Amino acid sequence: MKEYSLHQAPRTADFTQLFVGRGSSAAPLRYVELNSSSHRPHKGFLEELVYNPTNLNGPTVDGHDAMELEFTSFTRATLSAATGIVFTRDYVPISETLASSRYFFSSDKIEELISNKTAAARHIKEPCVFFSHGALAVYGHFFCEVLVSMFSLLPLLRAGKIKVIMPTILRDDRRWPDLLLDQLGVPRQSRIHLTDGHTTFSNLIVCSSCSGSGTFAPGMALPRFGENLRKQVKPAAQRIRLYLTRKGGPTNTQSREIENENSLLAELRKLNFIVCEPSQLPLGKQVELFAQAECVCGVHGSAFANIAFCQPGTLIAEILPSHWAEIGGRWIANISNVCDLKYFYMIGQSTEVSRGKSTVYIDPEIVSERLHRYFAKRPSSSTIG
Repeated sequence: MKEYSLHQAPRTADFTQLFVGRGSSAAPLRYVELNSSSHRPHKGFLEELVYNPTNLNGPTVDGHDAMELEFTSFTRATLSAATGIVFTRDYVPISETLASSRYFFSSDKIEELISNKTAAARHIKEPCVFFSHGALAVYGHFFCEVLVSMFSLLPLLRAGKIKVIMPTILRDDRRWPDLLLDQLGVPRQSRIHLTDGHTTFSNLIVCSSCSGSGTFAPGMALPRFGENLRKQVKPAAQRIRLYLTRKGGPTNTQSREIENENSLLAELRKLNFIVCEPSQLPLGKQVELFAQAECVCGVHGSAFANIAFCQPGTLIAEILPSHWAEIGGRWIANISNVCDLKYFYMIGQSTEVSRGKSTVYIDPEIVSERLHRYFAKRPSSSTIG
């Protein structure tokens, strides 16, 4: 199958050349906003605190290769809203936009989707930018791949000079992406919500984050975004310890709940942890809490995207479900890496795993012992307790 990669487009030194005066026959242009980092060992990886009793495939001190943040401009592009696949004017799929489709669909189904050249239901003339993929109904992906990448374009979005294509999230309980953009000052008229079917564009700018790189191989755009928002709030001087619960969220699917969470919380409260469910809070309050944290603990999940707001050196203690470790759940470790945070993980036993629900068991004393060991060696700056 013929594909077109964003990296094939020649580079331009000026971002505005991607959307100013672009004729319908113009060749793609690529602008690199932030160069990729070289391979970075995870300097904050606390190997001595890791709990991995069966030696599953957890994060390692090796760290990760960060990806560049880049934008590529296409004329006469076509977007399939149902799949997130973008096609060039010759109807060649863009490789990076196929990444999530390959996760959700079989190869035969993708071939069928690509060969189905459905007539476009809508044409948009204004310059637009596309970050999305099929997993963006998940907060962690939306945070790392849309909000972070969008930061470079905020002045243009606020001025209405470019519009952002919003993911197709039609359920009433999945309107939180719009609320987050409200809080970042992106006007509603600068957003385009697609419906099912194909849409064509006179000028569509595709961000490299549409491949999922913003989450799984985060670069320096993430700490830049986190630091900027952290500077806009005034967290209290008193440091706090956060435990991230997955109960009570408005879009909670019961996925990766700690089945013995009450027992775990009893131990963590002895260490002055407070319970936080970030989805219940406006973005500004989330920034404030995570900026104030000296430690963030919880089971693997999207709320950990907010550790980008933490101050360098903050301790991140991830409870990693065994079924996620088996497939390589490293993205929280990678965020910790680029944000200069301390990090370790503890494997919890996945006791129920299904598409809609999973539960995790971990011995509270293991969590408490490792946290206590860390705090005993490094006296807390908190005045709590």
